[in-house]
Amino acid sequence: MFSAETLKKIALLDAQIEQKTGRTVTVVTVANSGSVPLNEAASHFAAARHLNGVVIYVERDAGQAAIAYAAKTDALFTPALQSSIEQSLSAAFHERRYDSGIVAAVSAIAEVLAGGRSGGHGPALTTAGSGPQQEAQSQFGWVVWVAVMLVGTILMAVLIRRR
Repeated sequence: MFSAETLKKIALLDAQIEQKTGRTVTVVTVANSGSVPLNEAASHFAAARHLNGVVIYVERDAGQAAIAYAAKTDALFTPALQSSIEQSLSAAFHERRYDSGIVAAVSAIAEVLAGGRSGGHGPALTTAGSGPQQEAQSQFGWVVWVAVMLVGTILMAVLIRRR
């Protein structure tokens, strides 16, 4: 399902993140998960092996994947970020871009584990509502806060002088 080059990239990313954080990003490919739902199969795989990190469980026959996060690792990924990674991977697989999809997912997960900038936990994938408009609103919020504090300080000084 994945090219030899892709497998090397994944192994390199995993080795780097494991050395840096002690966590792993494990990609497991199976022919099919049988009667077990894919998400459950991924969770069972991770739990049975006591993995510390993230498992991307790929069902080759269906061209689908599920991602399971270890208990301590789960806290690093907001639900929105988890959803974004899973949706990006699913879209790539739907378009039969297996190699680029899995590398992008592993890279995004590795960056979060390494401590990127998604809410202090890793890189934010592009999602609806993020971008220049949201950044402008965030900067505007600080300006308003500073202005309110400045006006409050001036009012306090005026009130104190009148007494």
